[in-house]
Amino acid sequence: MTAEAAIYQRMGMDKLRDQAATEGDGQDEAAQHFVDRLADMELERRLVMRHNRPGWHPSSPGFGDGTGSSTVKREPLAEEYDRGNITNSPWHDRANRAFAALPERQAAALLLQTAKTDPQTSGPFGASYDQMAASIGRFLQPLGWAPVSPMSPILERDDKGRPVYVSRDPEKEGGAKIASWSNPAFKNGQAIKWAARQGRVSLLMQAKVGLL
Repeated sequence: MTAEAAIYQRMGMDKLRDQAATEGDGQDEAAQHFVDRLADMELERRLVMRHNRPGWHPSSPGFGDGTGSSTVKREPLAEEYDRGNITNSPWHDRANRAFAALPERQAAALLLQTAKTDPQTSGPFGASYDQMAASIGRFLQPLGWAPVSPMSPILERDDKGRPVYVSRDPEKEGGAKIASWSNPAFKNGQAIKWAARQGRVSLLMQAKVGLL
């Protein structure tokens, strides 16, 4: 970790948000850290704060304890949650609103990527992206989606007027449409990574103009 990255790691969310929205040499990195922390908080809210499941600790290792790739020591209000004094910190609520405003596939993919890439993550999220795509309900269910048909179909009509489900090829510029009679949430692992990238870019752009 560079010295500059360590500085952003130690920043509180309010200051990091201001840095992300301020033009200058460090804006890009500040925005990246800010979005990473929002993603960590939304993942924590869904996996830990939303419900208490057997085997989960009051706070999830790797989210806000300073050991993860994009985490710092928890905000004071988040620590109050662990003591049972509040349900969510205001920043967890803000992260939730940011993800709720994303297209559903982008929000889901970015959460899957956040869970998979955190160095403290273990268990099912250690699967490959292709494995996730092949059994998407299993991986989205802990994040709040239904285990069967977790996402609404993208329905359009082909050149003969017949209804078809549409996905996009992530390997082609602009994401060329691919018609399909089935409705997989993600065609393959690359589609998850492509959707996560789109969601992340959207959040970065919002962070830089002070909308998050």
